[in-house]
Amino acid sequence: MRSPHGLPQLVHDQEMTATEIVLYRTAAGKSLHLPSCAHLQDTPIENRIPVPLNDHPELPVCTWTADELAGNGRRYFETLDSAFEALPVPIENRIRVREILTALSFDRVWIPNGGQYVAVGLSGSAAAAYINRGFIEVRLPEGRYEQERFANYGGGSGSSSGLPTVALAAKPCPTCNLEMPATGRCDDCDA
Repeated sequence: MRSPHGLPQLVHDQEMTATEIVLYRTAAGKSLHLPSCAHLQDTPIENRIPVPLNDHPELPVCTWTADELAGNGRRYFETLDSAFEALPVPIENRIRVREILTALSFDRVWIPNGGQYVAVGLSGSAAAAYINRGFIEVRLPEGRYEQERFANYGGGSGSSSGLPTVALAAKPCPTCNLEMPATGRCDDCDA
């Protein structure tokens, strides 16, 4: 069975035959969102207007929410460890991540569809932290995120990481002076 939005009707358990999905919009909003949608992360809960899914078929569901409802969005995990294994977060970074997370409140752990990080947060709120393989970003009260890089942080591509890049010079062959391959044996003169 499909809703007027073309989304599947969800069934929570054996006792319920259909779920009344309540989505949200903002006062000026023209799209519907799940409470955990990234589009609502900076909208206080009291400013979110609940809209039962079947009440307003003229309002489109945002792409992110549509993916979530279709089962193509985030993967949720019951424990940090299971999410850390799925990403995977290096074992040497997990102790520091746990130390940082003790100061945060969260009731959900997920990895987005792209699989680039583990996130933690409270239902209906912005992520409290994003855990990457080489760093963690923690949400500050004003809404910005503060990043802590781990010792094994590898940075991004090119100079966008802010870390200097070092070009390694290849050694020349002592006989023919051509660039020596990584094998250590010259392809031209077998030196």
